[in-house]
Amino acid sequence: MFARPTLGLPKRAEQGRARRLGRFALPAVALLALGVGLSVLLPEAEPSRAPAEQSEAGTRAQGSGARFGFVVRRGERSFPGAAGQALHSGDVLSFTLSSRAPLYAGVWGVDALGRPSPYQGGQQLALVPAGQHQPLPEAVELDDSLGDQRLVAVFCTRQRPQSEITAALAASASSPRLPAECASESLGIVKAPP
Repeated sequence: MFARPTLGLPKRAEQGRARRLGRFALPAVALLALGVGLSVLLPEAEPSRAPAEQSEAGTRAQGSGARFGFVVRRGERSFPGAAGQALHSGDVLSFTLSSRAPLYAGVWGVDALGRPSPYQGGQQLALVPAGQHQPLPEAVELDDSLGDQRLVAVFCTRQRPQSEITAALAASASSPRLPAECASESLGIVKAPP
């Protein structure tokens, strides 16, 4: 009689090694996915701030709970905007709002002389849904005037006419007298030559 080859034993050993690796591979993949997810979320987190923070870069309205941001499109390239950033004529700014509740919002550019210009075409503030980095419906292309400028976002819990907010900003862009249900946040930018 011929002895039958024992091919099953090495195969079983190989299967056992694959099972042992599988026990470590699944948790390793889960940790990697968790790390990637956190690296995406954590850069957006901000350290806690005082309720009525004021700095050279920007001003946050007391108790607003909302965060204003913008994205710059320059030619084919897009990148996050930041306070104090040098921008150029022709740059297109798209505005975002992060909030736990839906808000009515609008954005104004305020030049060095304190003159506000609304960056939305409607008569009323736009309704922006709750969530992180929710886009406002309109973007603006920067003109060729140079110098310091402030971007002022106003967000309200009730609908307000754009003209009312524009008048409040024209009276005092640094500390506008807004309706009680409204708050604002501003960021300084510099419009510089390319």
